[in-house]
Amino acid sequence: MYGPGYGTDIMSRMEKRDRNSRKADNRKTDSRKTDSRKGDAGGKTNRVRAHFWYMANIVLLCSVTLLALAGSVLFFLQTRNAVKEKNELADRLEAVEGDRKTLYTEDEVREKVEQAKSGAGEAERRKILMQIQSDMESGGSTASMLRGLFSNDLVVVSGGKYYFYPILHSVSKNTFQSADFSLSDDGRLQYTGKDKVTLQSGVEVSEKNGDIDWNLVSEDDIAFAMVCAGGRLTSDVDGKEAGSIVADEKLKDNVSGAYEAGLNAGVYYVLGAASEEEAEEEAERLIQHLEPVRNMLTYPVAVWVNVPAETDRTAGQSRADWTGYVLSFCESLEEAGYQPMIYGNLASFVMMLNLEDLEKYSKWISNPGAGLYFPYQFSMWQYSTSGTVHGISTEVGLDVSLSVG
Repeated sequence: MYGPGYGTDIMSRMEKRDRNSRKADNRKTDSRKTDSRKGDAGGKTNRVRAHFWYMANIVLLCSVTLLALAGSVLFFLQTRNAVKEKNELADRLEAVEGDRKTLYTEDEVREKVEQAKSGAGEAERRKILMQIQSDMESGGSTASMLRGLFSNDLVVVSGGKYYFYPILHSVSKNTFQSADFSLSDDGRLQYTGKDKVTLQSGVEVSEKNGDIDWNLVSEDDIAFAMVCAGGRLTSDVDGKEAGSIVADEKLKDNVSGAYEAGLNAGVYYVLGAASEEEAEEEAERLIQHLEPVRNMLTYPVAVWVNVPAETDRTAGQSRADWTGYVLSFCESLEEAGYQPMIYGNLASFVMMLNLEDLEKYSKWISNPGAGLYFPYQFSMWQYSTSGTVHGISTEVGLDVSLSVG
C-alpha cells in the first residue's frame, strides 16, 4: 500500500506545506508593514492640511481686525470733519446775520470785481492824461512824455522814429535818479543826490579844436582830457574815401599838453569796421599810433560806436556783428596793456550792442543835459557838446568821470 518512497513523499509534502505557510505569514507581515507606512503618510498629510487651515484662519482673522480698525479711524475722522464744518458753517451764518456786508453771493462778487476794474482803469487813464497834459504845458518833447509813460522800457529816438527796448535785468544798473544832477550857472554838471559821489570834470578834444592852452584848461577846474586818436571813415570826407583809417593830427600835442599840465589823459577812437578783420586791423593800427604817448595815458582808451546813416558803408550790420567788433577791439587793447572803454549814446548801446556780452568793460555815455536817461552802470558821462573852457577857443565837449563811495 505504501511504496518505498512514501515516507519521503510525506516529508516532502509536509516541508512544502510549511514553506507555503511561512510564505503566507511573510505576505501578511509585509502587508501589515505596507499598511503601516500608508497610515503614517496619511497622518502626516492630514497634519499639514490642518496646520495650513489654522494659519489661514489666523491671517483672515487679522485682516478682518485691521479692516475694522481702519473703518473705525475713518469714521472718527469723518465725524470730526463733519463737526468742524458744521461749526464753521454756523460761524459764517452768524456773521451773515450780524453783518450782511461781510459775505456776498457769486453775482455780488462778480459785480464788485467789475467795479474795481472799471475804477482802476479810469484812474489810470486820468493819470496818463494828466501826465501828457503836464509834459505838453511844460514844453516837454514827445520823447520825454513817452519815457515817463513807459518806465519799464528805454524809448530811443532814431531817424525820426521811436523805438522801445525793455530794460535788461541781467545787466548791472546804476543807482542814480535823474533828479540827482543839475547844471551850475556856468554850465557844469554837479551832483545833488544823497549818495557819496565824486565828480571830476573833463573835456573831449580833437584836431578840430585847434591849438589848446592846457595850463588855462587846468586852471578852469578841468581834471582830465579825452583826446581823439582817429578812426575809420564810414563815408567819403574831404577827398578821403570811405573805409580809410585816418589819424588825428593833434593826438600827440593834446596828450602831452594835458599830461604836462597835470591832467589825466585818455583817448577815444571812432570805430568804422565792416567786418571782424577790419576791427582787428583798426585795433592794431591804433596801438601802433599810441606808442609815442603810451606812458602819458592814465585814463582809458575808448572805442566810439556810432549809429550809421543809411548811406554809410557800415549800415545794415547786425547787433551781433557790432558786438563782435567791439569785443575784438577791446580784447586787443587789453592784450596791449590798455584799459578799454566803450563810448556811445543811448541808441548805440541799446540798438547796436548786446550789453550782456560787454558787461566787463566800462561805459562812457553821451547824454546831453543834466537829465540822466541811462539805467546801466557807467563811469564817464558826456553831458554837453557845446561847452566853453578857458584855454580852448572853440566849443568843446564836456564830460565828468564818476566814482561812488
